Amino acid sequence: MNKSKQKQTSISSFFKRPVKTVEAKNDVADVSSDASSRVSRGSKNMVADQIDSAEDSLTKEPTSRGVKRSAPTRKSDSDNHIITNKRIKASESQNSNHVQSRSVDPIRTKPASASLQNGGKSNPRSKLLAYQFTKSKNIKKEPLSQEQQELHDLFLAKLGKPGSLEKIRQRLRQNGPDANATPGETSGDSTSSTAIGEDTDNSEVGADGNDSSAQDHDVNSSDSSAISLGRFASGVGTATKSGTTCSTGHVKLTPMDEQYVALKKDYPDAIILVEVGYKYKIYGYDAVLAAKAFGWNAVPGKLSIDNSHPTDHLYKTFASTSFPIQALDRRVRNLVDKGFKVGVVQQMETAAIKSAGSNKSKLMKRELTFMHTKGTFLEEFQHQSQGQFSSLSMSGGYILCVCTGEKKTPLSPLSFGLVAVRASTGDIIVDEFIDTPLLTEFETRLLHIQPCEVLIVGEVPTSVDTMIKRLSIRGTQHAADSAIRVESRPKLQEAEASSLINNFYARNESVLPPTVLTSLSSLSLASLIGYLETFKLQDVLYLTNNFTTFTSRNHMLLNANTLTSLEIFQNETNFSEKGSLFWILDHTRTPFGQRLLKSWLAKPLVDREQLELRVEAVSELVSSYPDKIHKIAQIMKRLPDMEKGLIRLYYKRTTRKQLYFTLDFLREISVAFSELNPEKVGFGSKVLNELFALLPKCREIVIQALSHISPAAAKEDRKEDFFKDDDFEEYENITDQKLLIADIDKKLSDHLELLRKQLDMPKLEYKSIQLTNYLVLIPKSKAKTVPKDWIRGGSTKDAHGYHTPEVRKLLKEKEYHREKLSLECDSALSLFLDDLVHHYEQFREVISAVSQIDCLMSLAAASSNSNYTRVQYVDTPYIQIKDGRHPMVDQLLSSGSFVPNSVDMSHDVNRSLIITGPNMGGKSSYVRQVALICIMAQIGCFVPAESATLGIVDAIYTRMGAYDNMLAGESTFMVELKECVDIINNATERSLVILDEIGRGTGTMDGVGIAHAVLSHFITDIKSLTLFVTHYPLLAEFENEYPGIVSNHHMGFLERDGEFGKEITFLFTLETGIAHRSYGLNVARLAGVPSSILHLARIKSEELEKRLIARRSMKQAIKDAIQLKRALVTT
Repeated sequence: MNKSKQKQTSISSFFKRPVKTVEAKNDVADVSSDASSRVSRGSKNMVADQIDSAEDSLTKEPTSRGVKRSAPTRKSDSDNHIITNKRIKASESQNSNHVQSRSVDPIRTKPASASLQNGGKSNPRSKLLAYQFTKSKNIKKEPLSQEQQELHDLFLAKLGKPGSLEKIRQRLRQNGPDANATPGETSGDSTSSTAIGEDTDNSEVGADGNDSSAQDHDVNSSDSSAISLGRFASGVGTATKSGTTCSTGHVKLTPMDEQYVALKKDYPDAIILVEVGYKYKIYGYDAVLAAKAFGWNAVPGKLSIDNSHPTDHLYKTFASTSFPIQALDRRVRNLVDKGFKVGVVQQMETAAIKSAGSNKSKLMKRELTFMHTKGTFLEEFQHQSQGQFSSLSMSGGYILCVCTGEKKTPLSPLSFGLVAVRASTGDIIVDEFIDTPLLTEFETRLLHIQPCEVLIVGEVPTSVDTMIKRLSIRGTQHAADSAIRVESRPKLQEAEASSLINNFYARNESVLPPTVLTSLSSLSLASLIGYLETFKLQDVLYLTNNFTTFTSRNHMLLNANTLTSLEIFQNETNFSEKGSLFWILDHTRTPFGQRLLKSWLAKPLVDREQLELRVEAVSELVSSYPDKIHKIAQIMKRLPDMEKGLIRLYYKRTTRKQLYFTLDFLREISVAFSELNPEKVGFGSKVLNELFALLPKCREIVIQALSHISPAAAKEDRKEDFFKDDDFEEYENITDQKLLIADIDKKLSDHLELLRKQLDMPKLEYKSIQLTNYLVLIPKSKAKTVPKDWIRGGSTKDAHGYHTPEVRKLLKEKEYHREKLSLECDSALSLFLDDLVHHYEQFREVISAVSQIDCLMSLAAASSNSNYTRVQYVDTPYIQIKDGRHPMVDQLLSSGSFVPNSVDMSHDVNRSLIITGPNMGGKSSYVRQVALICIMAQIGCFVPAESATLGIVDAIYTRMGAYDNMLAGESTFMVELKECVDIINNATERSLVILDEIGRGTGTMDGVGIAHAVLSHFITDIKSLTLFVTHYPLLAEFENEYPGIVSNHHMGFLERDGEFGKEITFLFTLETGIAHRSYGLNVARLAGVPSSILHLARIKSEELEKRLIARRSMKQAIKDAIQLKRALVTT
């Protein structure tokens, strides 16, 4: 018989030892003083069977596949004691069952022998139910062996004292039923923190709250036994595999779960990512949402923190999912792009430092360190690969805070106050305006700013919400993650908002509140301050030099219809950038230069002096390419997004690698261009001289900062070596920790020498096996000679790796000092950044100069086309373009295939052009061409024409296309008229107005009447430069009514007879005169309409045309007869 079997037999015999029979009592506590009598209450057969099976599961070595052991079995008194405790629990449970059965069913109290005498066969059930009334005095006691006696004495010492059960109950009530639960029992997830040796928390804490790991093993065993027995005796709850079920049926939460629940209650609208060891874990319904965004499934479990979800009762743990720490930025970006708010909870202490402190037995301290949304997530900038970077996002990245005034009636004007901040670059826009019920001004600002988040302050009209939804839906047509995130904020009183703003800016004595604020914009700013404080980004509002107003006297404002109709930033086919005007002009080399070019294109200049200075710079870059330009172009190709890098520096959220490259690129720029005097730079352009003179402005600051940094360590992001060693006086604490680590390395080396001598292995070296370092390899043949206090840490084919006690001690000390070193490095970096933040404005000024140079070079690249020409500017409203071409169509078509057209308009001659012609003849392309050339000219770019002379226009308004607004319940004709009203209310005599087919959305008579009245108003009242496209030949009479002011034109074509009526060939040239037909049947033929339909359409068209001619002839005859009659009467 093996030792294991002997052990089992001895333990079983101890429990089977005959004792006195005690009368059944319901109060278990009354017999707690006699441990042996407690055991005797159950049937010895029943207890023996159950205990033997329990002993087998605890003591036998697993022999079959799939059997997993949580810990190796070790022969010791403590092992016997654990088994004893389990037997006691089983005995108590069976005794309780028998007490009840005797009083209810006397049949079950028959001895087992009675069943056999009646012819019945013994079975496990009959044995289990057997009960013997034999008194202990009739049984011959067997002498106890020494092992049995020791076990019995140990049992009495632990649980054999009077009142022990009551003490256990009291302790359970104080600490909770899960106070000493094992890691496997408290974990709400199979991949919980216990897998990484962390967050076992109270499993290492004794019932009295002290660290039980410091106590001896027997005491731990006692506590464990007390828990098991106490749960049964007290009736508090039922032990389960994953925890303890209380009387209400809910599973008690582990300390880790309680920590998560508390965080979730504080931030119910955010997905909480919790750092647990080397992972970030997500729990509950957050896990389901996150897993869907990541493209995988979450581990099933409870979804709510209050068990309110219908399926929560099916699970004992929270649903969960996780990802490695290294993937944090990527996963946060996945979530915020879907519109979620994401909170990042990080561990505020390390395992090594925690284990060495006084709180080593407590739960790991965690805090919510960052909150992210679309507009507040600061992703790491990346280096450009081969001079390329991603195209400009359709979202501007702004957080737009909107506040409206009171609206007395549905048709009364509405006041707006806006503040928009782009946290990723530090740009801030402030605006206050009064809008019409159509909200055209608000829509224009939404399209210009292109926010990714909108904060609505207080209550706003439904039309404002609808407008935001429209823009969001339009964005999702381009990309699924372009939807705008909308959040409501409470509206403060004006006095409260003013006090909040003043207190905010009083915190920074060097900054004064911005002067561009008005009443409504102040309410928006106050709300925005509170919002950004949630994300710890409020310091961006201290950059008061970055505050700009949306409107300016120096810039033209392109409204929403113009941006859309002229395809300034995206085409109207698939809403992508290709085919837009921006696509033609964008030759920038940097992301921040690209953003500035977009701003230039959205707001063309109206100040002639500034415009000509810009054109002069572009012209010089087109005609020559000096060394300075070549040098800056080469630097630009390697630049990351420096604006984002600087703002991360300002927030002090930059990594060491980012910081180094930001400073190094600033150094490279400042060293390459050393001339600070604009007059000595050497360009003919004043603008270029001033910009290049700004580049070396921060040279001394950057060189001084870089002198403290080790380039090699920075590139590898090695924080401990980031600062140079010769700065040990300034970073003394870092040096101290390095010396302590070096001393431990020396001790490890000395210990290795000692081991070589003791083991007589002169070539012994420390080895690493599966990321376990400093292992001493001992051949497997000598494994039995290894001291017991050596711990095996890995194995190879021929040897086992061990950690000696000294190595374990030194490694623990080393890990402690390494983490202290990490904290000291972080502290030193924070102090270093504090000094750099004071120079942020200078750094930004340099980068702003680089971005302007980048834009000028981009315009020069677009202007270098051989068919582009420089524009001449005049003061009066005037547009003269000879052989102009549509910039995008000209680019997309093969060279020379585009048909050019000219235009000549002024305030006194040809102020309004009425353009007719066949469908698909090029009317809309022609009017768009004129408008696009004007925009290109007023941003300083050459234009696609043989020659061009332009009087500065203050605005360009368009009414083109046909579409309805279902969200607002507006028909196509209603949208058309509202857009006309907006143009009528805002256009001036210096504006360029394009009206395409006004009146086509209703009946012919009403349509002609409306078109006639609108055109008359522009000719006589507004007197703007107007291009009027129409299919109504009756409007041609304006040329006779206003000779010299109005002229008729049509798109040229050749006509010939065809099978289904007139067939034409488009010439795409602008001709003088009116076109009396639209040739719709020709377009139907080109579209592939069936011949039978075309044949019937031709017959019907000719029939209606004959009726119309006859009617006109009759009217003319009646008119002539009346005139003749009047003449006869007169004579």
